[in-house]
Parts: sequence; structure tokens; C-alpha cells
Amino acid sequence: MTPGKALKRMSSLLAAILVVISLSLATQPLKISQKADDTRGLRPVEYAKQLHNKIAGSRPRLNRPLKAAGINYVPAATDNSIVAEGVDVGVTFWRLREARKIDDPAVVEPTRIVKRIKGKPVEFEKAIPERAQSEATWAEGDKFRLSIEVPFECFIYIVNQERYVDGSLSEPYLVFPAKGDLARNAKTSSGKLVYFPNQQDCFEIESLAESGRKKVAEVFAILLSPSMIKELPPLAEQEERRRVDTALYERLLSDRHARIWKFENMAAVGTSITRMEKKAGTGDNDVLTDHDPEPQAIYHVARKRGDSLVITVPIRIGN
Repeated sequence: MTPGKALKRMSSLLAAILVVISLSLATQPLKISQKADDTRGLRPVEYAKQLHNKIAGSRPRLNRPLKAAGINYVPAATDNSIVAEGVDVGVTFWRLREARKIDDPAVVEPTRIVKRIKGKPVEFEKAIPERAQSEATWAEGDKFRLSIEVPFECFIYIVNQERYVDGSLSEPYLVFPAKGDLARNAKTSSGKLVYFPNQQDCFEIESLAESGRKKVAEVFAILLSPSMIKELPPLAEQEERRRVDTALYERLLSDRHARIWKFENMAAVGTSITRMEKKAGTGDNDVLTDHDPEPQAIYHVARKRGDSLVITVPIRIGN
């Protein structure tokens, strides 16, 4: 074979190989690095449209088509600044209401709810958790709990303060975790829910503080940390809460401060809790998948995955 013919044959062979490689790549899904900054340049309205896929992608997947029914995230503020790279923390606000005949018996809870009918107080002994908007106003006697979803492992600490009519705040108190929580679910993982105060108990709204001052909100600071915070040891078995030194608390908040964008799932307001949402809060292996309901509110925090951070959640109290 002459050198010219050999070169021509080699060129034809290389061209054929390139065609095969191109066709093979065209049939493969495009893989995007998890480290890619997919928030770059997005305004809040644009970012809200991506939240469904982002949350579903952080959970275990089921092998069937993904549906987005009942999901409509919208920015909670009119701020139109570009959303910075960060992490998404989900919080759902559960209001306990009277159970109805159409409710799933598996999620009905034994409790006492006092409701006024024709001016007279009537007690109901069965209730069901129902989603409330994060900006909702709560009335005297309302019962609620929170569930928290974080798509990475971390420890959760919750500090409570009362806010009064004049805008001032009470001293801070650690209210979560207790020692029992550490053994059960104080450390998060993808698809798991941490319920506060827990899955069985709830908070009851009181408009007056122990001092007699009028309250306008209960403020909960949710601190997330990749390791345990040694300055906040867990509550003992008989402790309902423990006062936190004000200077220490302010330092913990300052160290974790970051810009936050909040998004609300308006289509989910008023829907009842599901069996999987209840199971995902136990210490068992049950977790939420990409087909289960998503958090009521998403707090997008401008912090890197694995950093310590804090979000503040007020429970507003009406007159």
C-alpha cells in the first residue's frame, strides 16, 4: 500500500470513529455537576419555578414520571434582587383542626380542641394537622407544630423568644433539642422531617406572656450546624426550656447570619398531612421521595452546603 492510500484510509477510519462517538453522546443524558451554580443570574420569580425540581432532586427517586400537581412556589417578598448561590431549607407550618369523616384515619390524632359554636365552647377530641401559610395570623388557643426538611446532614437547634407590642423581645430560651430528640431525629438527612416540638405534642397560642405583657408573635430561630453546638447542650428530661445567655445567643446568630430569600407553596395551603409525611418524621427508615408533598415554605440561605446557618420563623398572634 502506498503512503498516500494509507493516509487516506486512516482519515476515513478516524472520521467513522468520530461519527460513532457523536451519535453515542447524543443518546446519553447530559450530566450536570452538583457543584454547578444553577442560581446564577436568576431573579426570585425565575428561581421559584425551579424549586420543584430542586427539592425533588434532593430526595430519593421513584421510578415513575414526576408530577408537579399542587405545587406553586412564589416569592414571599417583592424584592427582585438576583438570588445568590446557597442552600434551601424547608419549613411547613401545621395547624391542628377538628378531624372530619373524610380525613384519612391513619393521620388523625387524639387531642383536645376547643371551638366556639353558637357562642358556646365545644371540645373535640380528634384533630388533624393541616398546612398553614407561613405569614398566617394565629388566634388564642390555636395549636400548631413545625416540620423542618434539610437536604443534607446537620444538627438542629431551636431558640424561642416572645415579641411584644412595642417590638421588644424576651430573653432567648433553648427549646430544642432534648436528649430524647438526639437519639431520635435531631440530626437531619435527605427526605427526613424533624417535627417540633415533636410528632405527638404541639404548641398552643397564648396572647399573654407569663409577665402579663401582650404578645404579637412567638419567634423561633432555627440554627443548623454540621456538628453539635457545645454551648447549647440538649435539654434534660425534665427541662421544657433553658435560658440562653444573651451575648452567646447574639454571637451564634451573628456567626450564622446570611441573606435569605423566602418562597411560599401557595397551592398547598389548607391541605392535610399525608401518611408519608408522618412516617418521615420517625426514627425509622421511611423518607419522603420526589413524589411526596414538598415543604410549605422554602428559605433559600446564601450559605454553602455544610456551613452553619440560621433562619428566623415568626408565629404571628392576632388580637
